[in-house]
Amino acid sequence: MVIIINKVFKRFFKIAVIIFLLTPTSNILSQQTPQEIFIKAEKELENNNYEEAVNLFTAFIKINPDSADAYFYRGNAFFALNKYKPAKDDYLKAVGMDYYNSELYYNLGRVNVELKAISDALSNFKRAIEIDPDYKEAASDLADLYFAINEYAYAEDYYSLVFDIEPKNEKNLSMLGKTNLRLKFYDESINYYNKAIEINPEKADYYYGLGVSYYFLKDSVNSIVFLNKTISLNKNDAFAYYYLAKVYDELSMYDDAISNFDKAIEIGHFELSDAMLRRDRGIVYIKKNNFELALKDFDFALNLNSADTLSYLYRGIVYKNLEMDTLALADFKKVIEYDTSNAAAFLNIGVINQKWGNYDDALNYLKKAVTINPKDTMALFELGSAYFNAQKYMDAINYFDKAIKVNPNFKQIYLKRGSAYYNLGFYRQAVSDWENAIKFDPGIYNDIKFLLNDAKSKSGS
Repeated sequence: MVIIINKVFKRFFKIAVIIFLLTPTSNILSQQTPQEIFIKAEKELENNNYEEAVNLFTAFIKINPDSADAYFYRGNAFFALNKYKPAKDDYLKAVGMDYYNSELYYNLGRVNVELKAISDALSNFKRAIEIDPDYKEAASDLADLYFAINEYAYAEDYYSLVFDIEPKNEKNLSMLGKTNLRLKFYDESINYYNKAIEINPEKADYYYGLGVSYYFLKDSVNSIVFLNKTISLNKNDAFAYYYLAKVYDELSMYDDAISNFDKAIEIGHFELSDAMLRRDRGIVYIKKNNFELALKDFDFALNLNSADTLSYLYRGIVYKNLEMDTLALADFKKVIEYDTSNAAAFLNIGVINQKWGNYDDALNYLKKAVTINPKDTMALFELGSAYFNAQKYMDAINYFDKAIKVNPNFKQIYLKRGSAYYNLGFYRQAVSDWENAIKFDPGIYNDIKFLLNDAKSKSGS
């Protein structure tokens, strides 16, 4: 470990006149002045002979216990020996002597990081920067520490300070890219990753950062380009395959999505949950109507993580599609055991109860879904349908109205609201709704023409 020696200034101290006696094994030291001992200790420290440096500084401190320099340098030697507690004690001793030295506070901060005294370390690094505003090592370590504790806004501030001091620092540019990505400042992230690539065009991580930033910006073309570039430089980057799979999923290129999920699962990564990978691949299998493979993935995911609410939710959807409603209901209820704010689970429980004719239960669950997400078209439509099936037509119309405000292009709402109007004897409104439904889907005309003509006839009277 390289220890920073104070090159800003050295204190002058008086040469002791008295001859001092040490232990019998230190007779040579007894023939030297305190200044000579200090100089020798300094040389041993510079030559990385840390144990000898500690011994010499200790000998000097016995003669001159008020030397802040000696405590500072002995602290450096202890630090190099990974003896963090005595290093900290020495640094604090120097601080107590009003030792105005940015390197002292910087090294004290590093020791506190090792001792996991994070709050103290943050304070020490900041003090070092107050003394020397251009102290880029202190700013960099402070930024790294903030990043490590997920305080990304503060991390960005200090990485930016390093950038102002040294704009072509590759490591700092990459961390600015990563920090801005965490802060969801994707354009800034792209800017810094591109600067890092100018310095090192063969670093896979930088292209990965670009690919992910473009993914969140919904720029699928650039995302695919840079994620593939990442893989060309590092064929074992599981995260790159994972995000490629996500891009292809959003493009409805499901086979490509599954292929990339397969690769991410094969490679694996300690930060990529295998349960999450299987679950996300299972969701793509649902979109391909491959319910058998979807079930295998969700079962696997839940075996790894029995509290994964999304796996329960989507497995429930698979069971519902397979008309295995009892199993579906059990999974949806499992979701709300873990997450009482999951609108989709309440919606699906309501739909199953409505299918079974349990309208009171259906209404309760669907109302909960709408309360959680008042702009969910399907929840509003299903709640309206439950009221319709319970023959509460005005309540049904109320929720159909709300659903149409959210999504005016949903033909089923016009069909169902038209039927509610028809049952209430509001024939003109029924005709209007049914004709709107036909505009969205002319193919339904034959299915409703009898009722439509009857409503027209009655509306005329």
